[in-house]
Amino acid sequence: MAVCSNTVHFRIVRCVLAFAVLWIAACAPSNPTAGISCAWSIKADKSNFNFAFPDATATYFVTKYKLLSGQKLVLSGSYPYARYMSLHTYNLRGDAIDHISDRLIVPDFGSDNPFSNLAASTIPANRRWTVTISPDATAHDGQDGANTMSTPLVGSVMLRVYVPDNPVDQTGGVSLPQMSVVDASGVTTAVLPTCSTQAPSASAALLIDLFGPATNVPPSDPPVFKRPMTVAGYPNRDNAYLASIAAYQPGKVIVVRGKAPTTPDTLAGQSPATPAQLRYWSFCTNEYRKPYPVSFCAVDHEAPLDGSGYYTIVVSTPAERPSNATMLDNVTWVEWGSTSTNLLMAFRHMLPDPGFAETVSNVALGQLASEVMGVYTPVAVTCNVATFEAGGYAACGL
Repeated sequence: MAVCSNTVHFRIVRCVLAFAVLWIAACAPSNPTAGISCAWSIKADKSNFNFAFPDATATYFVTKYKLLSGQKLVLSGSYPYARYMSLHTYNLRGDAIDHISDRLIVPDFGSDNPFSNLAASTIPANRRWTVTISPDATAHDGQDGANTMSTPLVGSVMLRVYVPDNPVDQTGGVSLPQMSVVDASGVTTAVLPTCSTQAPSASAALLIDLFGPATNVPPSDPPVFKRPMTVAGYPNRDNAYLASIAAYQPGKVIVVRGKAPTTPDTLAGQSPATPAQLRYWSFCTNEYRKPYPVSFCAVDHEAPLDGSGYYTIVVSTPAERPSNATMLDNVTWVEWGSTSTNLLMAFRHMLPDPGFAETVSNVALGQLASEVMGVYTPVAVTCNVATFEAGGYAACGL
């Protein structure tokens, strides 16, 4: 069985790589559009393309391309009205090659960056940026200040937008970046139209199935959070994650408690550049199976805190939701999701302040959160519904 599986796996991988070679060869010597018919043809979110543990508040826009040596892609856009944005480039396997987060994208002349400047203009025309993606560039993760990103010849670029000010506008109130192709001599050979609609990507799902990490970590009781050794494909380098695997137990809920890091509340009018311990944190329930779908998420600004700044999260099915698992009781309730597979609970920490030592980013791969995060460690227990209803988190031993 294993031999057959490995053989099939090898053949599929070989076919994918052979297709990539043919893809490049078919473009030579002329490739004015880099194989792109229209820009941003793929969109992924919880409802449209739920794979690779997406955050329920985020939208992911993707363009695939095939460049020749010397060719470049030039993106020109506006900073969104949102909590966060970033650009990542990926290879065919979904491995991150380079990225540049919003606060490191240098604005065009005469424009402001609202992610690094508290006094940035709110006028779209004054929030412009330009980023160049080139196979000849060196990966710097935005640290070179030159707005350049490295990429393989055959790859993809992903634009992420988290928590738009207008929740129904997934682009953050601005148009998707315009994409142009520039040849080795510096001549613009194509200004690509933006796709009128976006669709899922079957090939991305295949890559996740082929190369995504195994789902064989056994559940723990009580649940214990640690930093996983690997994450699913198409990772966000601005995020670090804690994970815990749990099995459904009828009549019981999972209670999670810890101190909440501070974040800018952009939906309440704060600038994303407001000093805080993190840019963003979230807690999500996910199905522990490929292609790693998310079930539900609670976001920092949605979580009520007690007088000491602690959150209490209850995870359960709707039928087993405790009567006191409500906002009025300072409890965030998150739906379990499918009970037919094990549950993966995930905490995200995004873009920590350098002075915030207790962040997930400082937890080593495979390490327990409790060894680094102090009061910010999410501590979890399983608890009978009746016990929680009688005395809340304290009755459950937290």
